[in-house]
Amino acid sequence: MKYFIILAAVFMLVACGNEDTKSDNVLTEDRASVSFQNIDVNVDSREFVLTGEVSGVVNEFFYVIDQGEERLLDEKSIPLDATSGDWGAFEINETIPESDSAVDSEDPPIITLYGKDNNNEMVNPNYIPVDLGD
Repeated sequence: MKYFIILAAVFMLVACGNEDTKSDNVLTEDRASVSFQNIDVNVDSREFVLTGEVSGVVNEFFYVIDQGEERLLDEKSIPLDATSGDWGAFEINETIPESDSAVDSEDPPIITLYGKDNNNEMVNPNYIPVDLGD
């Protein structure tokens, strides 16, 4: 019976140790989160205006434009004006660059909005196709 009580106490201590590790992982992921809502894209020829609202616990978010396998516009960042966790409006005005391989592509250009974690990796990507109406 003594051994059973000691064994039960050891299992309880191990379980408590694992619980703390899980909460640390959740905090690390939350520090890098970014969310988008009310996204609207207006396109005129190859120029577009993308508007929406963003909320995040970091001070900036990023975007790129790809078409198929080709990167049309390298990564750019947009600072967040809102307080951490609040929703703030943003606007992106860009011209989608033309490239030789993208002109013949049947894939639409895709705007990817995302945040970055502590390892500089993409988190919470949002993919927005742009209808050029060619």
